[in-house]
Amino acid sequence: MNAAIADGAHIRLTGDITLSAYLKIGQNATQTIVIDLNSHTLKRTGLSSANANGHVIEVFGKGTLTLQNGTLTGGYANNGGGICNYGTVTLENVTIDKCIVCRRHPDHQLHGGRWHRGWQAIPRQVEQ
Repeated sequence: MNAAIADGAHIRLTGDITLSAYLKIGQNATQTIVIDLNSHTLKRTGLSSANANGHVIEVFGKGTLTLQNGTLTGGYANNGGGICNYGTVTLENVTIDKCIVCRRHPDHQLHGGRWHRGWQAIPRQVEQ
């Protein structure tokens, strides 16, 4: 999936995806990505403890992500188990489930599902 994201794309899943590494959006260049989960799940696996790269998705400062219609699960990170956000994220009909964050920071908002700096709109979201 990182290869499809590298080109900047509108991605629509046709089945569940299991990730052994997190998805990177906007790391080296400006990217606008739309991922329609299409009622499927992005699942992160292989994590036995929290670490700096344990999230499912990281949106860097040059990244814009719209995530739609499905579930993120399995993240286990120091900074946003589901999504670590330094850019812009919009969630539409997305559930972040069974994601864990294991660190508190006085200057930032930390959640099991997401970590972000500043304020953002997150419509129709369920965080469990």
